[in-house]
Amino acid sequence: TTIVVGSPGNFENPSETEITGAVYVFNLVNGTWTQTAKLVPSNAANDDFFGYDVAIDDGIIAGASPFGNSDTG
Repeated sequence: TTIVVGSPGNFENPSETEITGAVYVFNLVNGTWTQTAKLVPSNAANDDFFGYDVAIDDGIIAGASPFGNSDTG
């Protein structure tokens, strides 16, 4: 009843010039998929591509940022 969707090309600053990425969480509520969370890293930087890979296991969500931290991931 929960899906996690990565959006590595998501713009996160108001001028929409920095591609930092995001992860969206949806839950099935009364037969309708409803967005319940939008996850973004607190230290996001341009071209991090957070959400390139996502996983969920036992209620824990992980989102990868392969180009974050000076391209070390």
